Amino acid sequence: MNDPLPVFVKPTADEDVPEHVRHAPKDSSNGASDLTHDDMMHAASATHMLTKPMWDMKPFSAMLAVVGIILVVFFALFVDYADTPDDADNYQLFIHVCIMIFVGFGFLMTFLKRYSLAAVCLNYITSVFVVLEAILVFGAFEYADSSTNMRFIKLDIFLLVNALFAAGAGMITFGALIGKVSPLQILIILFLQVPLWAANVVFVFSRGFLLQGADDAGGAIAIHTFGAYYGIAATFVAFRNKPNLGAGHERNSANYTSNVTSLIGTIFLWILWPSFNGIFTGDARMVSFANTVISISGATLATFAIAPFLSESGRINVVMVQNATLAGGVAIGAVPDLKIGAGVVLLVGFGAGILSCVGFAKLGPFMERKLGVRDTCGVHSLHGMPGVYGGIVGVCALLALGSPAAATAEFGFLAVTIVIAVAGGGAAGFVSTLVDKVTSDDRHSVLAYEDHTVFEFDDV
Repeated sequence: MNDPLPVFVKPTADEDVPEHVRHAPKDSSNGASDLTHDDMMHAASATHMLTKPMWDMKPFSAMLAVVGIILVVFFALFVDYADTPDDADNYQLFIHVCIMIFVGFGFLMTFLKRYSLAAVCLNYITSVFVVLEAILVFGAFEYADSSTNMRFIKLDIFLLVNALFAAGAGMITFGALIGKVSPLQILIILFLQVPLWAANVVFVFSRGFLLQGADDAGGAIAIHTFGAYYGIAATFVAFRNKPNLGAGHERNSANYTSNVTSLIGTIFLWILWPSFNGIFTGDARMVSFANTVISISGATLATFAIAPFLSESGRINVVMVQNATLAGGVAIGAVPDLKIGAGVVLLVGFGAGILSCVGFAKLGPFMERKLGVRDTCGVHSLHGMPGVYGGIVGVCALLALGSPAAATAEFGFLAVTIVIAVAGGGAAGFVSTLVDKVTSDDRHSVLAYEDHTVFEFDDV
């Protein structure tokens, strides 16, 4: 299979492209220019406009169509409406979670200066894809033994929220891979993720097939830890041997405008995080709302306090503001419904913010440099480490409240989640490399972090 190389339109000013690039000889086997990596990057930057998408989008669209047809059949056969009264209060929280997934995560990833459009659009379609798949898969796992009727999957507000939570885990995974994968590859990775995520939540957590009593109402373990390590494993397997796709890539960076739009996502997530953590906490919702506000506020304060000390310039790194300020919401998600004390909750938020900042400043670059983990959005620093930290907080809180069995279950759920996520993500990353193959690192660099590889639009 030939690499999906770009075909450039002649730029308006020929002098913008070096002479040797404009007149480079062609390889008749695949139509590619005999150019160096720097030459191709120069040409891409000088033209922007392409005569066709770099990635062939037809297989992506074909997969959506085929899966869509299958969903129609399965929904018709197995899905019915739950016999529940109107649920206006829960619907409001459902809307909050929707905004977090589609607006919060979508705009948070717009920091990439030449991939902002793809960030929002691919976040949009893949979230919809995961929600529909999760209604079936999670619904089947949850309701399979509760009805003899063929249409046993019952649509209620909580199934819809769980489907959105599946999309949340998926978008965290997407954050580790964004800009490097083709749309078809990310669709395959997320398609394979949903059954593993649902099985972990239903069988390991909710039903406690291994250990019972774990608390994870806000998904610090089930959503954030799972999504992060699934994505980290996938990007490691798929891209560890492609150093040109890492932090040094010309387009793997932000500009003033993309940093501002990313902060829009941050603010939406910050405001709505209490609803995310509290929707499944029942009578303890007010405790969950309060704990989340206090913890996420602590992370915000800690981020602005420590960021200058982690920067060589002595200024505040906006990446930390966009991400680490949210780490308190992740961490307290393991036990948002427990009355562990407002001071303790604030301390948890401080710790999460500091941990996340250190991750962005030190650990993330180390993991790329030494391990080949090319984590585009830094999901390990925002979701992975704070999620694990939150799980440990949960263990300590349950022990302090006199529930050693529940604390053991919490630790076991954390460990099992990481194992399933890493194994599943690694396998999915490998499967994704079997499609849209790009054999050359240099050629892949031309494809990466560029909106025009996916979408047709007028570039202003």
